[in-house]
Amino acid sequence: MDEDTYRFRITYDGSYVEAQESSLGEMYVDISDFNKLVEFKTREVIVRLEDSFGNSRDDGKVEYNSDGFKEMGFTDEGYASVELLPEEYRFKVTYDGTSVEAGESSAGEMYVDIKENPMITFQTQSVTVVIKDSGNKLLEGVLVEYHSDGWKEMGFTNANGEATVELLPEEYRFRVTHEGTSVEAGESSAGEMYVDIKENPEIEFVLG
Repeated sequence: MDEDTYRFRITYDGSYVEAQESSLGEMYVDISDFNKLVEFKTREVIVRLEDSFGNSRDDGKVEYNSDGFKEMGFTDEGYASVELLPEEYRFKVTYDGTSVEAGESSAGEMYVDIKENPMITFQTQSVTVVIKDSGNKLLEGVLVEYHSDGWKEMGFTNANGEATVELLPEEYRFRVTHEGTSVEAGESSAGEMYVDIKENPEIEFVLG
């Protein structure tokens, strides 16, 4: 190997890349008099959180994995951004107590190549709970809750017997309280009550 030819690597924020690529697939730079500046450049990555109608959602906590998960920040007007070396990363957003990742490799891990995809979008999903009585009458004023890092109020059903919320596409527990009694919907193999809202965005309770 020529004594003026070297490989250079930079590590930034837990990830590293090499400079220059030879025909052999190795990374080499000729540091002759005409090539003494070796430049590395980060790339801006933008993460957007939007609802099912395409509207921006704030307060989504965004993280990326580079030698461990690190905070990118919270979405402001739907967006968060960071400068990273052009490599593959895992990205995660936490909203209303639940987290999901973006991108999926053949190994089952979640990765995004920011050279190809510098803009990453997460989207919530609209979930509707419908309450009826045994006579198929829609019930108004029934309290609906969902479990995401604790039980949270979805609200009271309207005149159409419905309550709606925007959530990240994951599994949740749902319960309704009517006349002092609470019931849950859905049941997993572990005996817990869960509903996968990707598969079931509308949940119906029949009371009485």
